[in-house]
Amino acid sequence: MKLSFLAAITLVGAAIASPVAGGKEQKPAIKEGQPCKQDGSMGNCETNYCEAKGDAEGTCKPMPK
Repeated sequence: MKLSFLAAITLVGAAIASPVAGGKEQKPAIKEGQPCKQDGSMGNCETNYCEAKGDAEGTCKPMPK
């Protein structure tokens, strides 16, 4: 009986502590040449490169080689 109670408490604790999937929708990828922010708050560039050069807002560009 004590073991069953302990197992039940453990399972409930694990269920509460586990991260929940979803809840945060991903933003669509930003096309090349469109405005972006380096922190990703506007979404991520398809090219994975936002050139801002110190400005608050930049432009999605191809990854430099």
